[in-house]
This record gives sequence, C-alpha cells and structure tokens, in this order.
Amino acid sequence: MKHRNQKKRGFSLLEVLFAMILVATSVVIVGSAMPTANGSRHRADLNNKATSMAQKVLEAVRGLGYASLTPDMLFSAGMIDSKEPAEGEDTYSFHLYDKTVFDNPALILPEGEGYITVQQADLDLRSVVIEVRYEDRGSPRSVQLGTLVANL
Repeated sequence: MKHRNQKKRGFSLLEVLFAMILVATSVVIVGSAMPTANGSRHRADLNNKATSMAQKVLEAVRGLGYASLTPDMLFSAGMIDSKEPAEGEDTYSFHLYDKTVFDNPALILPEGEGYITVQQADLDLRSVVIEVRYEDRGSPRSVQLGTLVANL
C-alpha cells in the first residue's frame, strides 16, 4: 500500500530527450535567423544615415532662401563642390557640407555621393531635391528628399 501512495520524483528518460530536442530546435531556428537580422539591421543603418544626411542638407538649403538657390550662391555658401553641374543641367554634387566628417557621404556611406538639384518649378517657386547615393552589398541604393522654396 505504501508504494501506491508515494509520488514519483524526477523525470523519465523520454521527457528529458523531448526537452533536449525542443531546446536544440529552438537554438537552430534562432541561429539561422541571426544572419538575416544582421543584414537587415545593416541595411536599415545605411538607409538611416543617408536619410539623415539628406534631411540636414535639405534644411540648410531651405534656410538659404529662394534668392540663394543659384549655383554661385550655393557654392559661396559651401553647399556644393563646384558651380559646374555634376549631372544634368541643374544637378550639383556635395561632399563636405558644413566641413565636418559627419556630412561627407563618401566617408559615411560605401561609395557615397550627394547631389542637389535645383529647378524653377513656377514663377517665384523653386524645386529642390537632395539625393544621397550609396552601395549596399554591390547594389546601388539612394535616398531622395525634395521640397519647394517660394520667393516670399
């Protein structure tokens, strides 16, 4: 009678093996997801850097005002590298805006380049587009931000 009322203590071999299989499966799943998560984090980091840089340059260009959105004025303000267009008729490159390392696309992003495009959108209205280009694992990527600046 005493043997029937006593509680079992410990785990059976089958329970231990089942727990080990569950733990091993979980480790394999988490381990296989890590490279994908790291790649996604890296891509997001590059995109955040490019977007932040484009936003900063766009706000600086907007701060100059309508009258200063000419190649001569942008060059004298240090916003573009040269008065000569880099691409197309109205597109100018920038590398060292604000003269700091933190604003140089070539130093922050792999194969990084920055471009400012200023076009007359309407009478007393100019369109400004900032584009930051970079490479991510051999694929070209870019971020474009734009705004309109009015002559008030």
